[in-house]
Amino acid sequence: MTYTLLKESAITHAEFILLEQDNPDKRYEFHDGKVWEMEATTIRHNRIVRNIANALDSFYVPTGCVVVTENVRLAFAHNRYGYYPDVNVSFE
Repeated sequence: MTYTLLKESAITHAEFILLEQDNPDKRYEFHDGKVWEMEATTIRHNRIVRNIANALDSFYVPTGCVVVTENVRLAFAHNRYGYYPDVNVSFE
């Protein structure tokens, strides 16, 4: 997957959220003020992600965890970072 730096100047997390809301057909990742536009995924990549998520589901769902894929943004470190990981396992 290829990422393109959207602009050189840093933006706030609030500006990043507005960017996403104003462009719902695009996906971005946010890293400490910098924004990268993400390319669309491929069918092959999607199949791999789905297979991994299915395998994790069978192990983690019975333990009370939830497995999510690509279109769920993960934000952490006081909103300094916002990513769309291929697969994420978290507690509900």
